[in-house]
Amino acid sequence: MDTNPEEIYLGEPEGEIHTVSMWVRLANNVLDQIVLSLILSLTQNLSHLFGYTIPQPYIFIKNQILPRDINWLGYGIIIGITLLYYFILEGLTARTIGKMITRTEVVNRYGEKPTWAEIALRTICRIIPLEAISFIPNGIGWHDRFSQTYVKQSDPIVRNF
Repeated sequence: MDTNPEEIYLGEPEGEIHTVSMWVRLANNVLDQIVLSLILSLTQNLSHLFGYTIPQPYIFIKNQILPRDINWLGYGIIIGITLLYYFILEGLTARTIGKMITRTEVVNRYGEKPTWAEIALRTICRIIPLEAISFIPNGIGWHDRFSQTYVKQSDPIVRNF
């Protein structure tokens, strides 16, 4: 079977998809990190109500962040909540809170709402080390490239009054 490497990676959209700039993507990420921090803080506080403390992966001493011994449970909870956040929101709405604020959405290469499988792959790719900076060379992160998804401006809502 003679295959051209470009035929294996079908990363180009089928139609014309106008993706958002790297700065909008950065804004989405910052907003989502703020929301995730609030969710993680709420999770930590709720766990105290039930008499359980979620171990923290870092310890704060005199304005310095020092890593503790590897705390797999703390990291596991953080990673799990993060993956659930992206999987549930992007799977149901093709948007996260950050994307809702910036009026952007995720689409597949056909310009349609991604399938659950595309969202699952997109979500899992987010835990690849250094994935957060993978968009620097060309504006497309690994979670976009591997899942063949794009972030574009949402279509304006048309309301008839």
